[in-house]
Order: sequence, then structure tokens, then C-alpha cells
Amino acid sequence: MPDAAVVPDKIAYGAAMSACSKAGERDHTVSLLREMEDRLLRPDITHLTCVLVACALSKDEAAARQAFAELRRRGFEPDAVAYTSLISCFAGADALRKADAVLAEMLAATVHPTVVTYNAVLQVAIREGATDRAQGLAAEMEQRGVPANGETAALLEQLRESPRAYAAHGALAAEASGALPAPWRETVDPSSGRRYYWQDSDPAGTVTWDRPR
Repeated sequence: MPDAAVVPDKIAYGAAMSACSKAGERDHTVSLLREMEDRLLRPDITHLTCVLVACALSKDEAAARQAFAELRRRGFEPDAVAYTSLISCFAGADALRKADAVLAEMLAATVHPTVVTYNAVLQVAIREGATDRAQGLAAEMEQRGVPANGETAALLEQLRESPRAYAAHGALAAEASGALPAPWRETVDPSSGRRYYWQDSDPAGTVTWDRPR
């Protein structure tokens, strides 16, 4: 734009920063913010939130918290996008506790979580194997009248599949511990993920869920 003698305005900077942030280009996003200020254009909350969004792909919690604090320092109150972006930066063993704390802070500030917010916390809960918490989040969404979207449906399907995966993992571990005694055979029930056992001589009459010893 400058090469074409067109001076970028706040909208142009916002579009450029949004594109950079979605690609995880935090340094470039910050550079555009500084350039914008050098041109005496005052950033608004959407520009500052772009820096938060840029931290999500790399899970850079420290940088995200710094950007979140900077947003407040400039006199803005975080909105749902800012809170959600911060949640998306959490990773590691303590991520769910942090995500829940931010969600609680949102509610205390009367900032209404969106479906994107709940999806972000759901991702953390499922990643940590916190099945009960994930189910609670789904119920909370319904209670608050937050409509689910395609990503929510995919996450809840993943949640439903998790018990099957754990059951299959446990069955494989049991299998590794020793061979079945003759004449028993085994297979996996596709509806539950559990293994069942039978004898060739009478498959229907000998089927059992208990591993023969």
C-alpha cells in the first residue's frame, strides 16, 4: 500500500494483523502493531487481541499472558475472543486447571462464553482425559443456551470414543501378559471396544467377557 501511495488505515492494519495471527506469526503481528502506532493510529481491542491469537499455535502461554495484561493496561476490558484466545494457549499437565480458572474469570466478569470458548476448554479436557469435566462442559453449554457447532460435535464424538480406546488399551495390555489357554479365542466387540472370548467347539454357548485363565 505505501508503494502505491496509499496510507494504511486501522482497518487495513487489522486485516493484516488478523492474517498474521491466524498463521501463528506473533513477531510479525507485533511488528505491525508497532508500525501502526508509529503512524499515530491508536489500536483498539481487536488489534491487541490479534497478538493473543498469534500465541495459540505455538502454545506460548507466557507471551499470551503478557499480551492479555497489555490489553488491560491500555484500558480495555477483555472480551470473549480475548479470553478464548488465552485458553487456547494452555498446554501441559496443568492446562485444564488454568482453562477452568479463565472460564470462571469470564463468568465473574459477566463475559458470556461462546461456543468457541467452550470448544477450547473441551479440547483441553479431552486432551487430559478428563472425561467427567468434558461431559460437564457439554451440559453447561446446554444449560446456558450456547448452541453447539460442528467442532463441538466432533469433540463430543471423540469423547464418546475415549472409553472404547481405554478399554481396547487395557485389553491389549492383558493380552500381552500371557497367551489364552486352549481352546479359547478372542476378538473385539466393535460397539463397546471390549474383548470377548469363545471356544471353536461352541461359539454361541461359550462366549464370555471374562478373560479365561
